[in-house]
Amino acid sequence: MKNFIWSFVHSASLTGLSTVFVILLGNLMDPGEVGTYVAILLLVNFMVNFLSLRIGGALVQKINDAKLANDRNLFFTAGWISVTLFGFVAMFIFWVFRFTILDLFELAENSRLVFAAVPLVFLQLQRTFFSRVLEANLMFKGQALSLMTADLLKIIFALIFLRIGWNLEGVIISIYIADGTGTLAMLVQSLRKHRIVFERTSFPVLWNLLKFSAAMFIGSMAVFLDQRIDLFFVNYYLDKDQVAIYNYAIKLPLMCFIISNSLSRVTYPGMTRAFTSGAHDRIERIFSNCLDFSYSVISLILLVFIIHAPYIIGAILPEKYIVMVPIISILACGILLKATVRSVGTMLTSKGMPYYGAIFNWVIVLVNAGLNLILIPKYGLAGAAVATSVSFAMKPFFVFAVAKFKLNISYKYAKLTAGYLVFVTIVSCHSLAWDSILWSELAILIYAMGLVFFFLDSPERKNMTGWLKLHLYKTGDS
Repeated sequence: MKNFIWSFVHSASLTGLSTVFVILLGNLMDPGEVGTYVAILLLVNFMVNFLSLRIGGALVQKINDAKLANDRNLFFTAGWISVTLFGFVAMFIFWVFRFTILDLFELAENSRLVFAAVPLVFLQLQRTFFSRVLEANLMFKGQALSLMTADLLKIIFALIFLRIGWNLEGVIISIYIADGTGTLAMLVQSLRKHRIVFERTSFPVLWNLLKFSAAMFIGSMAVFLDQRIDLFFVNYYLDKDQVAIYNYAIKLPLMCFIISNSLSRVTYPGMTRAFTSGAHDRIERIFSNCLDFSYSVISLILLVFIIHAPYIIGAILPEKYIVMVPIISILACGILLKATVRSVGTMLTSKGMPYYGAIFNWVIVLVNAGLNLILIPKYGLAGAAVATSVSFAMKPFFVFAVAKFKLNISYKYAKLTAGYLVFVTIVSCHSLAWDSILWSELAILIYAMGLVFFFLDSPERKNMTGWLKLHLYKTGDS
Protein backbone atom coordinates (compact mmCIF):
# COMPACT_ATOMS: atom_id res chain seq x y z
CA MET A 1 0.00 0.00 0.00
CA LYS A 2 2.94 2.32 -0.46
CA ASN A 3 1.25 3.63 -3.59
CA PHE A 4 -1.78 4.72 -1.55
CA ILE A 5 0.42 6.66 0.87
CA TRP A 6 2.16 8.55 -1.93
CA SER A 7 -1.11 9.04 -3.79
CA PHE A 8 -2.54 10.47 -0.56
CA VAL A 9 0.46 12.81 -0.25
CA HIS A 10 -0.16 13.91 -3.84
CA SER A 11 -3.82 14.64 -3.11
CA ALA A 12 -2.86 16.46 0.07
CA SER A 13 -0.48 18.58 -1.99
CA LEU A 14 -3.01 19.30 -4.70
CA THR A 15 -6.01 19.95 -2.44
CA GLY A 16 -4.59 20.60 1.01
CA LEU A 17 -1.73 22.93 0.14
CA SER A 18 -3.83 24.78 -2.44
CA THR A 19 -6.35 25.39 0.35
CA VAL A 20 -3.58 26.61 2.62
CA PHE A 21 -2.52 28.93 -0.19
CA VAL A 22 -6.01 30.42 -0.54
CA ILE A 23 -6.32 30.75 3.26
CA LEU A 24 -3.04 32.68 3.20
CA LEU A 25 -4.52 35.02 0.61
CA GLY A 26 -7.65 35.45 2.72
CA ASN A 27 -5.57 36.67 5.64
CA LEU A 28 -3.30 38.99 3.62
CA MET A 29 -5.75 40.45 1.08
CA ASP A 30 -9.27 41.83 1.33
CA PRO A 31 -12.21 39.70 0.07
CA GLY A 32 -12.53 41.74 -3.13
CA GLU A 33 -8.95 40.95 -4.14
CA VAL A 34 -9.40 37.29 -3.24
CA GLY A 35 -12.55 37.23 -5.38
CA THR A 36 -10.61 38.69 -8.32
CA TYR A 37 -7.91 36.04 -7.90
CA VAL A 38 -10.58 33.30 -7.82
CA ALA A 39 -12.18 34.67 -11.02
CA ILE A 40 -8.81 34.76 -12.85
CA LEU A 41 -7.96 31.19 -11.81
CA LEU A 42 -11.48 30.12 -12.76
CA LEU A 43 -10.84 31.44 -16.27
CA VAL A 44 -7.48 29.63 -16.46
CA ASN A 45 -9.05 26.37 -15.24
CA PHE A 46 -11.86 26.64 -17.77
CA MET A 47 -9.35 27.05 -20.60
CA VAL A 48 -7.13 24.22 -19.39
CA ASN A 49 -10.01 21.79 -19.04
CA PHE A 50 -11.80 22.76 -22.24
CA LEU A 51 -8.68 22.56 -24.42
CA SER A 52 -6.83 19.59 -22.93
CA LEU A 53 -9.25 16.96 -24.30
CA ARG A 54 -8.26 14.98 -21.18
CA ILE A 55 -5.23 13.55 -22.97
CA GLY A 56 -3.55 12.71 -19.66
CA GLY A 57 -6.47 10.66 -18.41
CA ALA A 58 -6.64 8.70 -21.67
CA LEU A 59 -2.89 8.10 -21.51
CA VAL A 60 -3.20 6.32 -18.13
CA GLN A 61 -5.58 3.79 -19.67
CA LYS A 62 -3.58 3.34 -22.88
CA ILE A 63 -0.20 2.91 -21.18
CA ASN A 64 -1.60 0.29 -18.79
CA ASP A 65 -3.41 -1.46 -21.63
CA ALA A 66 -0.33 -1.60 -23.90
CA LYS A 67 1.68 -4.84 -23.84
CA LEU A 68 4.94 -3.60 -25.43
CA ALA A 69 7.28 -0.90 -24.15
CA ASN A 70 7.50 0.62 -27.63
CA ASP A 71 3.73 1.02 -27.76
CA ARG A 72 3.80 2.83 -24.42
CA ASN A 73 6.50 5.16 -25.79
CA LEU A 74 4.38 5.86 -28.85
CA PHE A 75 1.41 6.84 -26.71
CA PHE A 76 3.64 9.02 -24.52
CA THR A 77 5.02 10.85 -27.57
CA ALA A 78 1.57 11.31 -29.12
CA GLY A 79 0.18 12.67 -25.86
CA TRP A 80 3.01 15.16 -25.34
CA ILE A 81 2.70 16.49 -28.88
CA SER A 82 -1.05 16.87 -28.43
CA VAL A 83 -0.99 18.84 -25.18
CA THR A 84 1.76 21.10 -26.50
CA LEU A 85 -0.27 21.95 -29.60
CA PHE A 86 -3.40 22.45 -27.47
CA GLY A 87 -1.48 24.93 -25.33
CA PHE A 88 -0.67 27.11 -28.32
CA VAL A 89 -4.25 26.81 -29.58
CA ALA A 90 -5.51 27.96 -26.17
CA MET A 91 -3.34 31.08 -26.28
CA PHE A 92 -4.55 31.90 -29.80
CA ILE A 93 -8.24 31.42 -28.93
CA PHE A 94 -7.94 33.67 -25.90
CA TRP A 95 -6.31 36.44 -27.91
CA VAL A 96 -8.97 36.32 -30.62
CA PHE A 97 -11.90 36.34 -28.17
CA ARG A 98 -10.23 38.21 -25.30
CA PHE A 99 -12.83 40.98 -24.93
CA THR A 100 -15.77 38.56 -24.89
CA ILE A 101 -14.00 36.31 -22.39
CA LEU A 102 -13.13 39.21 -20.10
CA ASP A 103 -16.75 40.36 -20.06
CA LEU A 104 -18.04 36.82 -19.48
CA PHE A 105 -15.86 36.39 -16.38
CA GLU A 106 -16.44 39.96 -15.15
CA LEU A 107 -12.71 40.74 -15.44
CA ALA A 108 -12.63 43.68 -17.86
CA GLU A 109 -11.31 45.97 -15.10
CA ASN A 110 -8.46 43.54 -14.41
CA SER A 111 -7.42 42.85 -18.00
CA ARG A 112 -3.71 43.47 -17.31
CA LEU A 113 -3.65 40.76 -14.64
CA VAL A 114 -5.57 38.39 -16.87
CA PHE A 115 -3.13 38.86 -19.76
CA ALA A 116 -0.29 38.09 -17.36
CA ALA A 117 -2.01 34.91 -16.12
CA VAL A 118 -3.17 33.39 -19.42
CA PRO A 119 0.21 31.73 -20.30
CA LEU A 120 -0.40 29.63 -17.19
CA VAL A 121 -2.79 27.65 -19.40
CA PHE A 122 0.14 26.31 -21.46
CA LEU A 123 2.20 25.55 -18.37
CA GLN A 124 -0.62 23.82 -16.51
CA LEU A 125 -1.43 21.64 -19.51
CA GLN A 126 2.17 20.40 -19.41
CA ARG A 127 2.12 19.92 -15.64
CA THR A 128 -1.12 17.94 -15.75
CA PHE A 129 0.14 15.74 -18.59
CA PHE A 130 3.40 14.73 -16.89
CA SER A 131 1.56 14.15 -13.64
CA ARG A 132 -0.66 11.62 -15.40
CA VAL A 133 2.37 9.99 -17.04
CA LEU A 134 3.85 9.31 -13.60
CA GLU A 135 0.45 8.10 -12.39
CA ALA A 136 0.19 5.69 -15.32
CA ASN A 137 3.54 4.18 -14.33
CA LEU A 138 2.60 4.03 -10.61
CA MET A 139 5.37 6.53 -9.83
CA PHE A 140 3.31 8.11 -7.06
CA LYS A 141 6.29 8.97 -4.88
CA GLY A 142 7.96 11.08 -7.56
CA GLN A 143 4.65 12.66 -8.49
CA ALA A 144 3.83 13.53 -4.87
CA LEU A 145 7.25 14.97 -4.06
CA SER A 146 7.30 17.08 -7.24
CA LEU A 147 3.87 18.58 -6.70
CA MET A 148 4.30 19.03 -2.97
CA THR A 149 7.58 20.89 -3.52
CA ALA A 150 5.95 23.06 -6.17
CA ASP A 151 3.00 23.97 -3.95
CA LEU A 152 5.25 24.73 -1.00
CA LEU A 153 7.27 27.07 -3.22
CA LYS A 154 4.03 28.75 -4.28
CA ILE A 155 3.09 29.43 -0.66
CA ILE A 156 6.59 30.69 0.25
CA PHE A 157 6.95 33.03 -2.73
CA ALA A 158 3.37 34.31 -2.43
CA LEU A 159 4.02 35.15 1.21
CA ILE A 160 7.22 37.01 0.27
CA PHE A 161 5.64 38.91 -2.62
CA LEU A 162 2.56 39.88 -0.61
CA ARG A 163 4.72 41.13 2.25
CA ILE A 164 6.65 43.44 -0.09
CA GLY A 165 3.42 44.79 -1.57
CA TRP A 166 3.18 43.08 -4.96
CA ASN A 167 -0.41 41.93 -4.25
CA LEU A 168 -2.08 39.97 -7.07
CA GLU A 169 0.90 40.41 -9.40
CA GLY A 170 3.08 38.66 -6.85
CA VAL A 171 0.53 35.88 -6.42
CA ILE A 172 0.53 35.20 -10.17
CA ILE A 173 4.34 35.15 -10.28
CA SER A 174 4.40 32.63 -7.41
CA ILE A 175 2.08 30.36 -9.41
CA TYR A 176 4.43 30.52 -12.41
CA ILE A 177 7.36 29.54 -10.18
CA ALA A 178 5.43 26.61 -8.69
CA ASP A 179 4.03 25.26 -11.96
CA GLY A 180 7.38 25.62 -13.71
CA THR A 181 9.20 23.74 -10.94
CA GLY A 182 6.65 20.92 -10.77
CA THR A 183 6.50 20.53 -14.55
CA LEU A 184 10.28 20.35 -14.93
CA ALA A 185 10.65 17.78 -12.14
CA MET A 186 7.96 15.50 -13.58
CA LEU A 187 9.30 15.94 -17.13
CA VAL A 188 12.70 14.60 -16.06
CA GLN A 189 11.09 11.58 -14.36
CA SER A 190 8.85 10.89 -17.35
CA LEU A 191 11.77 10.89 -19.78
CA ARG A 192 13.54 8.34 -17.60
CA LYS A 193 10.58 6.02 -18.10
CA HIS A 194 9.66 6.75 -21.72
CA ARG A 195 11.45 7.61 -24.94
CA ILE A 196 10.26 9.98 -27.64
CA VAL A 197 9.47 7.72 -30.59
CA PHE A 198 8.42 8.52 -34.16
CA GLU A 199 7.45 5.61 -36.41
CA ARG A 200 5.18 4.82 -39.30
CA THR A 201 2.46 3.94 -36.81
CA SER A 202 2.78 7.24 -34.89
CA PHE A 203 -0.17 8.90 -36.60
CA PRO A 204 -2.59 5.98 -36.04
CA VAL A 205 -1.48 5.91 -32.38
CA LEU A 206 -2.09 9.65 -32.08
CA TRP A 207 -5.52 9.28 -33.66
CA ASN A 208 -6.36 6.35 -31.36
CA LEU A 209 -5.37 8.39 -28.29
CA LEU A 210 -7.33 11.43 -29.44
CA LYS A 211 -10.48 9.40 -30.11
CA PHE A 212 -10.36 7.77 -26.71
CA SER A 213 -9.56 11.03 -24.92
CA ALA A 214 -12.39 12.78 -26.78
CA ALA A 215 -14.81 10.19 -25.41
CA MET A 216 -13.45 10.81 -21.91
CA PHE A 217 -13.51 14.56 -22.48
CA ILE A 218 -17.24 14.69 -23.18
CA GLY A 219 -18.05 13.19 -19.80
CA SER A 220 -15.20 14.68 -17.76
CA MET A 221 -15.94 18.22 -18.93
CA ALA A 222 -19.42 17.78 -17.55
CA VAL A 223 -17.88 16.72 -14.22
CA PHE A 224 -15.59 19.77 -14.28
CA LEU A 225 -18.46 22.12 -15.09
CA ASP A 226 -20.60 20.55 -12.37
CA GLN A 227 -17.91 21.51 -9.85
CA ARG A 228 -17.26 25.00 -11.25
CA ILE A 229 -20.51 26.21 -12.78
CA ASP A 230 -21.79 27.45 -9.43
CA LEU A 231 -18.68 29.59 -8.91
CA PHE A 232 -19.07 30.92 -12.45
CA PHE A 233 -22.65 32.07 -11.76
CA VAL A 234 -21.73 33.44 -8.34
CA ASN A 235 -18.98 35.45 -10.04
CA TYR A 236 -21.42 36.62 -12.72
CA TYR A 237 -24.33 37.62 -10.46
CA LEU A 238 -22.67 38.64 -7.19
CA ASP A 239 -19.78 40.87 -6.21
CA LYS A 240 -16.19 39.72 -5.70
CA ASP A 241 -16.55 39.64 -1.89
CA GLN A 242 -19.30 37.02 -2.26
CA VAL A 243 -17.13 35.11 -4.74
CA ALA A 244 -14.38 34.89 -2.11
CA ILE A 245 -16.80 33.71 0.60
CA TYR A 246 -18.35 31.02 -1.62
CA ASN A 247 -14.95 29.85 -2.83
CA TYR A 248 -13.91 29.14 0.76
CA ALA A 249 -17.29 27.58 1.58
CA ILE A 250 -16.92 24.94 -1.13
CA LYS A 251 -13.15 24.58 -1.07
CA LEU A 252 -12.86 23.63 2.61
CA PRO A 253 -15.27 20.65 2.58
CA LEU A 254 -13.94 19.59 -0.82
CA MET A 255 -10.67 18.75 0.92
CA CYS A 256 -12.26 15.39 1.72
CA PHE A 257 -11.70 14.59 -1.98
CA ILE A 258 -8.09 13.94 -0.92
CA ILE A 259 -9.20 10.52 0.30
CA SER A 260 -11.37 9.50 -2.65
CA ASN A 261 -8.92 10.88 -5.21
CA SER A 262 -6.09 8.91 -3.59
CA LEU A 263 -8.12 5.71 -3.78
CA SER A 264 -9.17 6.42 -7.35
CA ARG A 265 -5.62 7.04 -8.59
CA VAL A 266 -4.26 3.90 -6.95
CA THR A 267 -7.11 1.61 -8.07
CA TYR A 268 -7.39 2.98 -11.63
CA PRO A 269 -4.44 1.00 -13.09
CA GLY A 270 -5.38 -2.08 -11.06
CA MET A 271 -9.02 -1.92 -12.12
CA THR A 272 -7.95 -1.46 -15.74
CA ARG A 273 -5.88 -4.65 -15.55
CA ALA A 274 -8.73 -6.46 -13.74
CA PHE A 275 -11.20 -5.56 -16.51
CA THR A 276 -8.65 -6.56 -19.15
CA SER A 277 -8.05 -9.96 -17.54
CA GLY A 278 -11.73 -10.53 -16.68
CA ALA A 279 -11.08 -10.82 -12.91
CA HIS A 280 -14.66 -10.05 -11.84
CA ASP A 281 -14.14 -10.96 -8.18
CA ARG A 282 -11.25 -8.52 -7.95
CA ILE A 283 -13.36 -5.79 -9.57
CA GLU A 284 -16.16 -6.30 -7.01
CA ARG A 285 -13.65 -6.30 -4.16
CA ILE A 286 -12.09 -3.01 -5.30
CA PHE A 287 -15.52 -1.45 -5.80
CA SER A 288 -16.89 -2.50 -2.40
CA ASN A 289 -13.76 -1.70 -0.39
CA CYS A 290 -13.39 1.76 -1.96
CA LEU A 291 -17.00 2.72 -1.28
CA ASP A 292 -17.02 1.43 2.30
CA PHE A 293 -13.68 2.98 3.22
CA SER A 294 -14.33 6.34 1.55
CA TYR A 295 -17.87 6.75 2.93
CA SER A 296 -16.88 5.81 6.50
CA VAL A 297 -13.89 8.14 6.68
CA ILE A 298 -15.28 11.05 4.64
CA SER A 299 -18.69 11.18 6.36
CA LEU A 300 -17.06 11.22 9.79
CA ILE A 301 -14.58 13.93 8.79
CA LEU A 302 -17.33 16.09 7.27
CA LEU A 303 -19.54 15.67 10.32
CA VAL A 304 -16.76 16.76 12.66
CA PHE A 305 -15.94 19.69 10.39
CA ILE A 306 -19.56 20.90 10.09
CA ILE A 307 -20.18 20.82 13.84
CA HIS A 308 -16.94 22.66 14.60
CA ALA A 309 -16.99 24.92 11.52
CA PRO A 310 -17.42 28.25 13.40
CA TYR A 311 -14.35 27.54 15.49
CA ILE A 312 -12.25 26.22 12.58
CA ILE A 313 -13.12 29.11 10.26
CA GLY A 314 -12.57 31.64 13.04
CA ALA A 315 -9.11 30.19 13.63
CA ILE A 316 -7.90 30.25 10.01
CA LEU A 317 -9.71 33.19 8.39
CA PRO A 318 -10.82 36.73 9.33
CA GLU A 319 -14.14 37.02 11.18
CA LYS A 320 -15.99 38.30 8.10
CA TYR A 321 -15.92 34.77 6.62
CA ILE A 322 -17.95 33.18 9.47
CA VAL A 323 -21.10 33.82 7.39
CA MET A 324 -20.18 30.81 5.23
CA VAL A 325 -21.04 28.26 7.97
CA PRO A 326 -24.67 27.58 6.84
CA ILE A 327 -23.46 27.35 3.23
CA ILE A 328 -20.95 24.65 4.22
CA SER A 329 -23.69 22.57 5.87
CA ILE A 330 -25.77 22.60 2.68
CA LEU A 331 -22.81 21.80 0.43
CA ALA A 332 -21.54 18.95 2.62
CA CYS A 333 -24.70 16.87 2.06
CA GLY A 334 -23.96 16.71 -1.66
CA ILE A 335 -20.18 16.61 -1.38
CA LEU A 336 -20.34 13.46 0.77
CA LEU A 337 -22.10 11.47 -1.94
CA LYS A 338 -19.91 12.80 -4.73
CA ALA A 339 -16.71 12.15 -2.78
CA THR A 340 -17.81 8.59 -1.97
CA VAL A 341 -18.49 7.56 -5.58
CA ARG A 342 -15.43 9.49 -6.75
CA SER A 343 -13.31 6.73 -5.22
CA VAL A 344 -14.66 4.42 -7.96
CA GLY A 345 -15.20 7.19 -10.50
CA THR A 346 -12.67 5.78 -12.97
CA MET A 347 -14.62 2.52 -13.30
CA LEU A 348 -16.00 3.21 -16.77
CA THR A 349 -12.69 4.56 -18.05
CA SER A 350 -10.93 1.47 -16.70
CA LYS A 351 -13.42 -0.64 -18.62
CA GLY A 352 -12.64 1.38 -21.76
CA MET A 353 -16.15 2.82 -22.06
CA PRO A 354 -15.98 6.39 -20.74
CA TYR A 355 -18.70 7.56 -23.12
CA TYR A 356 -21.37 5.81 -21.02
CA GLY A 357 -21.20 8.46 -18.36
CA ALA A 358 -21.14 11.41 -20.73
CA ILE A 359 -24.89 11.82 -21.26
CA PHE A 360 -25.77 11.59 -17.58
CA ASN A 361 -22.94 13.94 -16.61
CA TRP A 362 -24.28 16.55 -18.98
CA VAL A 363 -27.78 16.10 -17.59
CA ILE A 364 -26.33 16.86 -14.15
CA VAL A 365 -24.60 19.99 -15.49
CA LEU A 366 -27.82 21.24 -17.06
CA VAL A 367 -29.69 20.67 -13.79
CA ASN A 368 -26.94 22.47 -11.87
CA ALA A 369 -26.85 25.41 -14.30
CA GLY A 370 -30.64 25.70 -14.35
CA LEU A 371 -30.90 25.68 -10.57
CA ASN A 372 -28.12 28.27 -10.29
CA LEU A 373 -29.88 30.54 -12.78
CA ILE A 374 -33.09 30.31 -10.78
CA LEU A 375 -31.77 30.32 -7.21
CA ILE A 376 -28.73 32.63 -7.13
CA PRO A 377 -30.53 35.86 -8.17
CA LYS A 378 -33.13 35.23 -5.45
CA TYR A 379 -31.25 33.47 -2.66
CA GLY A 380 -27.61 34.40 -3.31
CA LEU A 381 -24.96 32.04 -1.93
CA ALA A 382 -27.52 29.73 -0.32
CA GLY A 383 -29.13 29.21 -3.73
CA ALA A 384 -25.76 28.30 -5.26
CA ALA A 385 -25.12 25.82 -2.44
CA VAL A 386 -28.49 24.10 -2.91
CA ALA A 387 -28.00 23.86 -6.69
CA THR A 388 -24.55 22.35 -6.31
CA SER A 389 -25.53 19.94 -3.54
CA VAL A 390 -28.47 18.61 -5.57
CA SER A 391 -26.33 18.06 -8.66
CA PHE A 392 -23.57 16.36 -6.63
CA ALA A 393 -26.15 14.01 -5.08
CA MET A 394 -27.39 12.88 -8.52
CA LYS A 395 -24.10 11.25 -9.58
CA PRO A 396 -24.23 8.17 -7.29
CA PHE A 397 -27.54 7.00 -8.75
CA PHE A 398 -25.99 6.71 -12.20
CA VAL A 399 -22.73 5.11 -10.98
CA PHE A 400 -24.61 2.49 -8.99
CA ALA A 401 -27.04 1.76 -11.83
CA VAL A 402 -24.21 1.17 -14.31
CA ALA A 403 -22.30 -0.95 -11.80
CA LYS A 404 -25.31 -3.14 -11.08
CA PHE A 405 -27.03 -3.49 -14.46
CA LYS A 406 -24.22 -2.98 -16.97
CA LEU A 407 -21.16 -4.37 -15.21
CA ASN A 408 -22.97 -6.81 -12.88
CA ILE A 409 -21.10 -5.57 -9.80
CA SER A 410 -22.77 -6.48 -6.51
CA TYR A 411 -22.84 -4.13 -3.52
CA LYS A 412 -25.02 -3.59 -0.42
CA TYR A 413 -26.63 -0.27 -1.35
CA ALA A 414 -29.17 -0.30 1.50
CA LYS A 415 -26.56 0.22 4.19
CA LEU A 416 -25.06 3.18 2.31
CA THR A 417 -28.51 4.76 1.99
CA ALA A 418 -29.22 4.27 5.70
CA GLY A 419 -25.87 5.72 6.70
CA TYR A 420 -26.42 8.78 4.52
CA LEU A 421 -29.89 9.44 5.95
CA VAL A 422 -28.44 9.35 9.47
CA PHE A 423 -25.72 11.80 8.39
CA VAL A 424 -28.23 14.27 6.91
CA THR A 425 -30.43 14.00 10.02
CA ILE A 426 -27.53 14.88 12.33
CA VAL A 427 -26.47 17.83 10.15
CA SER A 428 -30.05 19.13 9.98
CA CYS A 429 -30.60 18.82 13.75
CA HIS A 430 -27.29 20.54 14.47
CA SER A 431 -28.13 23.43 12.13
CA LEU A 432 -31.81 23.88 12.97
CA ALA A 433 -32.76 22.25 16.27
CA TRP A 434 -29.97 21.65 18.74
CA ASP A 435 -29.06 24.67 20.85
CA SER A 436 -26.18 22.97 22.66
CA ILE A 437 -23.09 21.64 20.89
CA LEU A 438 -23.02 18.81 23.46
CA TRP A 439 -25.83 17.07 21.57
CA SER A 440 -23.83 17.34 18.38
CA GLU A 441 -20.68 15.97 20.04
CA LEU A 442 -22.69 13.02 21.35
CA ALA A 443 -24.11 12.48 17.86
CA ILE A 444 -20.59 12.30 16.41
CA LEU A 445 -19.65 9.61 18.92
CA ILE A 446 -22.77 7.55 18.25
CA TYR A 447 -22.36 7.95 14.48
CA ALA A 448 -18.72 6.79 14.63
CA MET A 449 -19.72 3.71 16.64
CA GLY A 450 -22.50 3.02 14.14
CA LEU A 451 -20.03 3.08 11.26
CA VAL A 452 -17.76 0.58 12.98
CA PHE A 453 -20.37 -1.86 14.31
CA PHE A 454 -23.26 -1.53 11.83
CA PHE A 455 -22.07 0.01 8.54
CA LEU A 456 -19.01 -2.24 8.35
CA ASP A 457 -19.82 -5.92 8.89
CA SER A 458 -17.39 -8.33 10.54
CA PRO A 459 -15.45 -9.38 7.39
CA GLU A 460 -15.11 -5.74 6.33
CA ARG A 461 -13.82 -4.72 9.75
CA LYS A 462 -11.33 -7.58 9.64
CA ASN A 463 -10.19 -6.69 6.12
CA MET A 464 -9.88 -2.99 6.99
CA THR A 465 -7.96 -3.78 10.20
CA GLY A 466 -5.61 -6.01 8.25
CA TRP A 467 -5.20 -3.34 5.60
CA LEU A 468 -4.35 -0.72 8.24
CA LYS A 469 -1.81 -3.03 9.91
CA LEU A 470 -0.15 -3.70 6.56
CA HIS A 471 -0.35 -0.02 5.71
CA LEU A 472 1.13 1.22 8.96
CA TYR A 473 3.52 -1.48 10.14
CA LYS A 474 4.96 -3.19 7.09
CA THR A 475 7.41 -1.72 4.66
CA GLY A 476 7.01 -4.14 1.78
CA ASP A 477 4.89 -3.46 -1.29
CA SER A 478 1.38 -4.81 -1.21
